[in-house]
Parts: sequence; structure tokens; C-alpha cells
Amino acid sequence: MAELNRGVLSVEQEQALEAKRVAWNRAQQPKWREKRDRDGKVVPGCWVTDSGYTVAMTRLPEARFTITRPGGVLPFAYTDLREQVPALITADMAESIETTGGVA
Repeated sequence: MAELNRGVLSVEQEQALEAKRVAWNRAQQPKWREKRDRDGKVVPGCWVTDSGYTVAMTRLPEARFTITRPGGVLPFAYTDLREQVPALITADMAESIETTGGVA
């Protein structure tokens, strides 16, 4: 009987494992802060991630998010869904690491 239970987690173990997964996923998400102009004023509808990506919300006529790479001039991605922004940034960062070997 003990062999049958091997590999089966208790409810508490499952919950602890899920909490760790959620915490790890949250830690992988980019951190955002309001973008400020050179005078230190907040730029409405514009944010910067901790890795330097700029995200701006535009309304043309619906809300759309543009994502610009660090040091970039033009957006590399557009999305209508705010929830897709972190995934697009993460994918771009991963692709950048693959193509440059992690060299900026």
C-alpha cells in the first residue's frame, strides 16, 4: 500500500507547491513604474519596466498597448489586451538572449 501512495501529494503539499509556482511566476513578471518626462512629471498612460521596456496605452479608437524595447524608438509589438504585455516582453527578452547570447 505504501508503494501506491508514493508520488501522491497530500492536499497541503499540493497547496504549498501551487503557492511556490504562483510566487515564482509573479517574480518572473516585469515590474512596472510610471514613466516620467525630463521634468519629473508623470507621462499619462505610459510605463517603464524594470528592464527598460516602455509600454504606452493609446486609444485609436480602442485601447491598444504599444511596447518599445530599451533604447528603441519604434514599438516592436502591439496588443489590445493588457494581460498579454508581460508575455510579449518576456518572449522578446528570451529571443534577445538567444540571438545575442545575453550580450546587450
